[in-house]
Amino acid sequence: MILSCMAVAPSNFGVNVFGRYNSAIFSTQPTSSVKALVVTPGFVTGAPIDAEDATTVAMSRRNMTIQARQQLPPYSLVESRVDANWGHHVWDFNVTAQCNPDGCHSDQQKALNGTFSKRLDTATCLTTYLSLLGNRSDVLLVSTTDLLRHEQSSLPSNNSLLFAFSFGGLLGSGLYWECGSTNTFDCRKPNSWEKNYSIIENWNIIGYKIDYCLISEIPLSKLCSVQYSLPIMIGTTHLNEYLD
Repeated sequence: MILSCMAVAPSNFGVNVFGRYNSAIFSTQPTSSVKALVVTPGFVTGAPIDAEDATTVAMSRRNMTIQARQQLPPYSLVESRVDANWGHHVWDFNVTAQCNPDGCHSDQQKALNGTFSKRLDTATCLTTYLSLLGNRSDVLLVSTTDLLRHEQSSLPSNNSLLFAFSFGGLLGSGLYWECGSTNTFDCRKPNSWEKNYSIIENWNIIGYKIDYCLISEIPLSKLCSVQYSLPIMIGTTHLNEYLD
């Protein structure tokens, strides 16, 4: 999904309040709002999905614990509940609501149609989605391991949809959903994992270890961009000279 363009300047607000025009901008840079699904590899080949079952499983994980780094001072490693709230991102465990109105079947159809064709390793995926702006699409976070149960075979074989959530726009960067309450690294320091990949080798979402991401880049330039009108700028300049 794409959030509408950010407003950076009014087009004629100043003439009403200050007696002069102050802008020749008529469109601005967009920010992207993103839907993310945590899935097993079978999701992209048409394996069964059940959003209601995924909700039941996600709800049952809220009280489970895992070692994680606080995303607020003193940034200590602690035994953390999956649903811990450190004042930043708070998970919504209702997968059904996130997948409305069709249970995320349309997302799976997009995957089957090849929409999610670009594969990112975990370091690239983290760095990409920590940014507020950029060509970010909805994303499939592919997992084969459940760190809360410490075994690969614990992932359900009858449901390839594990979790779903959304983020982005002006509420994305800085909320650290990437770390949440279940990771041992600090989302504020991407340079650390760019230099040492092992720091993020167990990156997970509510305990599901992320192996890689699948995305489709969105050409934001076709949606909206910062544009100036030369005729408006010239007219604004002359009008302001007249008002002076």
